Amino acid sequence: MSITRGVSGVQLGHRLAQLRERSGMKQAELARKVTWSQAVLSRIEAGERSLSNDELATLLEAIGSDEADDLATILGRDWQHLPRPALDHPDQHLLWRAEQMTVALEAAGKSPEVPAAFRTRLDEYVKEISRLATLLLRRKHQVAFIGSIGIGKSTAICRAMNLEVTGPQGHRVPVLETGAGGITLCEVHLIRGQGHGIIVEPRTHDDIRSDVEDFVDQIMQSRPSVADEDGTPVVPREIERAIRNMAGLTVKRVKGADGKRVSTDPAKELIAEFPVRRDLVVEVLTRMGLHRRDRRDE
Repeated sequence: MSITRGVSGVQLGHRLAQLRERSGMKQAELARKVTWSQAVLSRIEAGERSLSNDELATLLEAIGSDEADDLATILGRDWQHLPRPALDHPDQHLLWRAEQMTVALEAAGKSPEVPAAFRTRLDEYVKEISRLATLLLRRKHQVAFIGSIGIGKSTAICRAMNLEVTGPQGHRVPVLETGAGGITLCEVHLIRGQGHGIIVEPRTHDDIRSDVEDFVDQIMQSRPSVADEDGTPVVPREIERAIRNMAGLTVKRVKGADGKRVSTDPAKELIAEFPVRRDLVVEVLTRMGLHRRDRRDE
């Protein structure tokens, strides 16, 4: 049985890349250490190639950090009742304790010697643990800010919750990055408490990969905008803009010999170097450096 059951290749690859970089190793360095080609390791980190148990153990041992050892433990857990958390979930170990407690309570409730009234109480405990675990896994919001690019959604959120700092000119500026091409593509959860801080819950790895695949399809079809049946763009402008900014593939406009503005698209130029769709998806994901952008600070 695979140790990675229940974990997508994209999620595992992202986590491996993150741990590699946190240990101070470049991709080429790790590839040499395990005697693999860098191309193979790149495909693994992009979720394009699956890993056997032995290969995964080799990678984690080569990374050699405490977090790598912890990942091996996390991957070896068999979740029977609660949903498996994301590999980098901050409450990973707490949720595992809840899983173990749920298993113990259910086992106790199946004993023929347990009175019916006591079994009912055990079932209530199991339901309560599941409810609280769901709250930890999904942080729901009550207010949604919706609008087009640049309308001021992030600015309004920061102003409403006093999430502002003094800028270089002495003016109050939002904590969330805005302006000059900055885009907030996440759901923002605001909770009042004694202290203050920001926790960013990133878009899932599978969702990001799906966005990149749609973006690559759009570029390879050489069409400025692809829409589904109801006319909604498959790649929203905000998503495309974020992918281009993160991957360094923004459209460049320069003056031609005749003085007119000429546009060049680095993303379309990549097609000549990576004509196969899968290879182009991996290259865009690699350029985005997602494992360096998934950081959690309080």
